[in-house]
Amino acid sequence: AGLAPLFILACALLIGCGVWGLKTNHEYAQDPAKAEKNLLIQYSVITFINSSAAFLEIPNIIKAFKNHSQDGVWNDYGDEPHRLAGHTLYDTLPEKFGMTIFLGFCLAVWFIWPLYLVNIKNAKSDDDDDDDGLVGETTPLNSK
Repeated sequence: AGLAPLFILACALLIGCGVWGLKTNHEYAQDPAKAEKNLLIQYSVITFINSSAAFLEIPNIIKAFKNHSQDGVWNDYGDEPHRLAGHTLYDTLPEKFGMTIFLGFCLAVWFIWPLYLVNIKNAKSDDDDDDDGLVGETTPLNSK
């Protein structure tokens, strides 16, 4: 089994922290101090797990660089799909198609979705412009 149980535990903890983070985000307005403490715990656990995973990969990375320095080439594992899990739709499509899907996903998640979220937030803040004398972020501090 090797490191498979550790990998499963790490995945479960990361998923748990993600779900807990969504719950914390939803309940943030009720108790911001508690939410900030929970977010600190969640980010700390995620950072520790990912750092530990990177640490466990160090021997394989060092071995690959040693092999490359001795032979001058990187190890070739062949182009054949994995015998158990290598027969998915993604494996049968050409690489160009897969990379197009991947780059489209990155574009959507890194650029389009954040801009959409900012637009939603701006639209909500424009609707809340009740001039009841409250000082907002855009009100100059010396206006009253």
